[in-house]
Amino acid sequence: MAYSTDIPAPILEVEGLSFRYRDAEADALRGITWSQDAGQFTALVGPSGAGKTTFCCCLNRIVPHFHKGNLRGRVRVGGESIAGKHVYDMVPRIGMVFQDFESQLFSTNVLLEVAFGLENLGLPRGEMEERAREALALVGLAGFERREPAALSGGQKQRLAIAAVIALAPDVLVMDEPTTDLDPAGRLEVMRLAGKLQGRTAMIVTDHEVDDLAEADRIEVLADGQIVMSGGTREVFARPLELVGAGVRSPQVAEFFTRAGAPEIPVTVEEGLALWSRLGWRIRQEDEPAAAPVAEPLISVENLSFTYPDGTQALRDVNLAIGEGEILAILGQNGCGKTTLAKHLNGLLAPDKGTVRWRGEPVGGRRLSEMARHVGYVFQNPDHQIFAQTVREEVEFGPKNFRLPPEETAERARDVLAAVGLRGQEEDNPFTMTKGERQRVAVASVLAAAPEVIVLDEPTTGLDYRQQLEMMALVRRLHAAGRTVILITHSMWIAAEYARRCVVMAEGRVIADGPTRQVFANEEALAQAHLRAPAITRLGSRLGFAALSVEELLARVERGRT
Repeated sequence: MAYSTDIPAPILEVEGLSFRYRDAEADALRGITWSQDAGQFTALVGPSGAGKTTFCCCLNRIVPHFHKGNLRGRVRVGGESIAGKHVYDMVPRIGMVFQDFESQLFSTNVLLEVAFGLENLGLPRGEMEERAREALALVGLAGFERREPAALSGGQKQRLAIAAVIALAPDVLVMDEPTTDLDPAGRLEVMRLAGKLQGRTAMIVTDHEVDDLAEADRIEVLADGQIVMSGGTREVFARPLELVGAGVRSPQVAEFFTRAGAPEIPVTVEEGLALWSRLGWRIRQEDEPAAAPVAEPLISVENLSFTYPDGTQALRDVNLAIGEGEILAILGQNGCGKTTLAKHLNGLLAPDKGTVRWRGEPVGGRRLSEMARHVGYVFQNPDHQIFAQTVREEVEFGPKNFRLPPEETAERARDVLAAVGLRGQEEDNPFTMTKGERQRVAVASVLAAAPEVIVLDEPTTGLDYRQQLEMMALVRRLHAAGRTVILITHSMWIAAEYARRCVVMAEGRVIADGPTRQVFANEEALAQAHLRAPAITRLGSRLGFAALSVEELLARVERGRT
């Protein structure tokens, strides 16, 4: 008598996968073996250089067709070997959203962008439009069909690139760091795509962090081209110190209870509250230090409004004062006006209504070169800022334009490159450097103008945990040296741990402004802006102290019974 089982064959099987790029000294991937079931959501996490992108590109034959090298091992999709396949053969099976998502966008409007791949599949017009609109709705871009992709915010462009691949209905949707430019709510929506796709498509998502990966079925941690941790999401989350050792920022709740010596490790705020109650621990109450007096404003924004040529009103009667010596974070969801506001501070944009003042004098009418000496701006994407062939040329460009003597220009370049940790790399080509290094080159080129205020637009985007810590250590050094620092960020833990004051924006308006702890305890205002405080702050708030870091909450714990 024959017996059968209902256990489905894996949609994706990888056996002994190794790859070494041409002319490289070491393998980028080393003997990876794993499998994925249909409809399953797997997260690949690990630091930059761990092999995440290389692994993804092996699945659809970009490696080795476009990136040459020595590929070993086997990959099967739906039980069929992909050996000998071309990239175009893999389109119906493996859909990929690249880390550099903007390179995937080229059409003249959003609907045409999503329809392009469907046209290449030869689908009927009616089906193309239906699938395109459904994909746009899934990523929150319904109503944007006629917008030009180039006019979208970074986060909206990222959603569009995802929609264009979802519309193809591949067996496996591979997304390489798909949430780098998204606000917290947008990140969560992307991670919940697996549920929206209702098991039709397996998902593989790479990321540097684990904060929003609770929706994943399993997590694979890569380091040096190998899988060093593997298991169900809860199992991996409960090993926070191992995650940090692998170069990945750990879930804050799990890290807190691990370092506090708890007998079990919760991974969510709700689980943490339940365990706290059972343990009988308490929070030691202390008087909060008095708020520092408000410094004389360097920059004043008065009744500022701005509308883009396409009719999008980005700012609505914004009022803001930024004092000397502050370190301030501007927070809000994609498209709320953060970057638009920042570009008014040094005259990159001129308001429709209202005034921006520098030390009491209007910015309007001043030359951009003059304002660059006062307010330096580092763009979200360093590649929009960098153009020279060497690091030295890039950093010396500003001082030379200011007609500084050659000796002073060279001295400034030496000083700022030392400040950002790039001494010795003066002759390197910036375009061959890593994203984190290019970010530091952009910062150095702005610092060379010696501005009193420096605006950093998403300074940690695309950086792994260690690189984020390095960037924020630089921010602290700049602040300690007397500069006023303005951070535009989606990273709530960065704002919590580094900013002393936070400004929250929604729909072009300022809806909250104050000390970081006070703003982060205002869950109503954060929710209005589609934000939420870091997990450790939400846990602490319910215990009576809105901690801004794991260290802060650890310092207040009084252990009772265990």
